[in-house]
Amino acid sequence: MQKLSSLLKTRREELNISLERVSSDTKIRKDFLEKIEEGNFKTFSSLTHLKGFIKIYSKYMYLEEDFVMALFRREMNIKEEEKKVLNTQFKEPKILLTQNRLITFIVLLVIFGILMFLGLEFKKLSDAPTFSLVSPVIASSNDKEVSIESGTDSINIFGSTNKGTGIYINGKKVNLNNLNQFKLDNFKLEGNETVIKAVNQFGIEKELKLILTRSTSNVVTGTSMNLSIQTTADVNLTVTIDGNSIINRNVVNGSNINSTLRPDLNLTGTKKIEIQSSIPESTKIKVNDTEYVLKVGANIFELIEGKIVQR
Repeated sequence: MQKLSSLLKTRREELNISLERVSSDTKIRKDFLEKIEEGNFKTFSSLTHLKGFIKIYSKYMYLEEDFVMALFRREMNIKEEEKKVLNTQFKEPKILLTQNRLITFIVLLVIFGILMFLGLEFKKLSDAPTFSLVSPVIASSNDKEVSIESGTDSINIFGSTNKGTGIYINGKKVNLNNLNQFKLDNFKLEGNETVIKAVNQFGIEKELKLILTRSTSNVVTGTSMNLSIQTTADVNLTVTIDGNSIINRNVVNGSNINSTLRPDLNLTGTKKIEIQSSIPESTKIKVNDTEYVLKVGANIFELIEGKIVQR
């Protein structure tokens, strides 16, 4: 039987998001999130607050709120039944439990469980399919369209969907791994619009449009590239300039790295700068005072004929 706690934890691990980041984004204390993922609901003094936390957490994980709250209510009912059994196991039974009554009760319970399972499965299949996108932008099937920016003709696409759902990008079906994730590196863009469509087993569809804004290369007045970095979260950062490793470590939230504040680092290159961040959206960079948007994976900036080209 699927549990709410394992559903939330598995979903978070699939999206490779830490509890610290969830806590920072949702403003829910980390120890509360841990208790929810452990199914330790009895430690919460307020049921209203607990329900609110679960709704916020499920929405952040792009999960259907009605389904999540149904799991929560089912778990709470089971825990209450367990308490009742413990409180009454030493009392005299008021109703004589015969063998026939016990068999009838077990059969009805099994039938009820099967019907509930089939009902939930049918609801999942008949509802509109869902999916979430991590790259090139964080989005979900609840969004109709989002804007992305790229200076090249290709992007990296990474996301996940629910079981039994097919994913199509510009009309072509893409393969899913055993975690229902899809990943396309250096996906070739066709025009300024890319359509990601999810289709479930009943043919119900949900689509998301990626609207491309092409960023042009920036003319450089000199013959070098000067890099500056600012972080808005704790990130693992790797920076290589002209083949030399400059940064390869964890960088804390609020760090400002530039030639003025860190003269000990050679942040100027004449050929190529390569940057990779564990959280691209929390890593702001500028090259020669022009801001660029990082993508998941390696980001390469090259100086070609007086222009900075992002690959």
